[in-house]
Amino acid sequence: VKALVYTDPMTGSLAVSVLNPTSGDIPSCSGGRVHVIAGGGHGSRPMYLLREAGYQVTAGVLGVGDSDYQVAQKLDIICPCIPSFSTVDDASSAHHRALVDQADVVVVTNTQFSDANYLNLEAAHTARRLVVIEDGPFSDRDFTGGKATALYAEIRQRVVVTTVADLVDAVRGAMDSLPP
Repeated sequence: VKALVYTDPMTGSLAVSVLNPTSGDIPSCSGGRVHVIAGGGHGSRPMYLLREAGYQVTAGVLGVGDSDYQVAQKLDIICPCIPSFSTVDDASSAHHRALVDQADVVVVTNTQFSDANYLNLEAAHTARRLVVIEDGPFSDRDFTGGKATALYAEIRQRVVVTTVADLVDAVRGAMDSLPP
């Protein structure tokens, strides 16, 4: 059984999570770098699915108390981190932009954007290939007074839109569209 053993943050006791019980449902890939912009728990499943498919996964700036950060740590995914409820600073933003530049595909999850993490979305604008997980209107996730919605409208013109269920296939399609 493939499993993850970790200390449960609530109880302090060991916890076991069985990984990949449906391995036949996750298509494998030929590799490549995928960067995931997430937060608030919206990146946990995408990061797991992409790692299981065989991609080298990195993540955007995450607060150390965020559940996506906890999952990234458990999956050994590189991501810049900041204290919980902090604003993305210049150093973490620079690290994030470097990870975006190295990625073959950047995935923007269904996370919310505020002035605190707006720089994460701004970095996506420079990505070579973008895949966006979209479950509803972006404006419902914009807490910047419309600034993030305006940027997202520019970004969305050149993205592959998908759901979590179809993410691995969408990333594979985006990878296939890269020049050799």
